[in-house]
Amino acid sequence: MRWNQEVDRAIVSEVPENKIRQIKQEYITDRVKHSIEVWGRKPELFSGFITTATMCLALLISEVLKAARELKNKLFHESLEKEYGRKIDFTKEIYGESDTKEHTENTVYETASDSKEEITEFYEPAVIQTPEKIPEIKEIPKPQIPPKPVMQPIAAFYPKYKKIKTELDRMNGQIFDAEREKAKLEIQRDDLRGIARLTKKGELDRQIAAKEEEISIRKTGFANTVKNHGFASVKEFYDTLYASKAAYNEYLREERAWEEAYGEKASKTETLTAVSEGNRQAVF
Repeated sequence: MRWNQEVDRAIVSEVPENKIRQIKQEYITDRVKHSIEVWGRKPELFSGFITTATMCLALLISEVLKAARELKNKLFHESLEKEYGRKIDFTKEIYGESDTKEHTENTVYETASDSKEEITEFYEPAVIQTPEKIPEIKEIPKPQIPPKPVMQPIAAFYPKYKKIKTELDRMNGQIFDAEREKAKLEIQRDDLRGIARLTKKGELDRQIAAKEEEISIRKTGFANTVKNHGFASVKEFYDTLYASKAAYNEYLREERAWEEAYGEKASKTETLTAVSEGNRQAVF
């Protein structure tokens, strides 16, 4: 039960499946086989193998989530720096801060002087020549337009699946935070010395046990959530999610290509090409 819950959480955390299978092979399958060969069939030893494998998988999940949070924070800060970075005053960069005012005044004075000089000069009005013949727009024969791409049913479900994934990620984050709180309590308990160990250890043990129960209950939420949406397991949901996402992205790619070739943009480009061709024939 504990192993299955941890596997569900590993899938939600996007731990590679080959890593999950590797831990299962090394800490469960191989050790059970070796135990049977040495000690015979002793079911009581199986629980220890499961516990060890579960702890190893939990450690891997923690590392993956920690790396994901660090990457998310890094990208967030980089986006803030890009959006609210230092704005450069190009006038100061070119002329220096002390010369900026002088340069501005000189520019205004020179502009005013040039305007006065321009007033004293007289120019003949320009003669506007109208074209003798307005070029005709030749209609370019359009190729046979293929039908617009249609979204497949599996792709249409992607927004819904994405919302389910968001809920699973939220639940996973709550478990991650609860595990960190549990680890802090364990450190406090292990650091107790002397009389404090006698007076505070029991209370810390109760808090740790409560956190473990909370984490265990939250882990069952993964399977319950996907079952409420019609999936037999977390793995089945994520397999469907990835297939739906691939189909959705493929549809967007095909739709973008169709719009560029036959959509409104393409029609405007063809019209401009026809006008340009008509102008060229009128000149020559």
